[in-house]
Amino acid sequence: MYARKMQAYKDNEPLLIHCFQDSLAGPASIWFLNLKKVATFEELANAFVQQYKYNSYLAPNRRELQAMT
Repeated sequence: MYARKMQAYKDNEPLLIHCFQDSLAGPASIWFLNLKKVATFEELANAFVQQYKYNSYLAPNRRELQAMT
């Protein structure tokens, strides 16, 4: 959703970095506030993925969801 919203500003790295925090809530927002300074949006995106990639491993697939019922 953030990428679609900011598509018109894709060449404005400082704006992309600054506005990214508006798409975060809770622990992710705190993570962003404690993040060291990043130079590019790609660097920010990579740091975010590194921090939260474990969530992709925890998500059950369709078969696992059906087995729960």
